[in-house]
This record gives sequence, structure tokens and C-alpha cells, in this order.
Amino acid sequence: MTREEAGRVSIELAKTAEVFGEALSDVKLALYLEALDDLPERAVLWALAEARRTLSWWPKPGQIRQLLTGSPQDRA
Repeated sequence: MTREEAGRVSIELAKTAEVFGEALSDVKLALYLEALDDLPERAVLWALAEARRTLSWWPKPGQIRQLLTGSPQDRA
């Protein structure tokens, strides 16, 4: 993920944190960006928007990935 892309993902993470009433520290933000760095920006932005629409809790990085790929059971 480029620096520009990370900036846009950071904005979406902040919006998602706000929706779920979560604090988004600099450390937490950096860890999420690191965990999602191998995914295309467009996919991460979609997954975060989908999380805001459909989840009722703050998603962990693995849950954001599951929105994109389905659960292990879905892939079996």
C-alpha cells in the first residue's frame, strides 16, 4: 500500500472507529495498516464501508479480511 493509499485507508478506519465508538490510537492505526498492507486499497475501503453497514462491533483485521474472502467455512 502506498503512502497515499494508507492515508485514505486511515480516514476510513477513523470513520469506522467513530461509528463503533472505538478509540483509534496511533499505535492501533499503525497495526491495522500493517495487517492490511497486502490487500488492495479499493478492497480495504469496500470492506470498511461494509463493516459500518453490516457489523455491530469494531472489526479486527481478520474480520475485515473475512468480509472480502468469506469465512474459512465459506471457502471449504
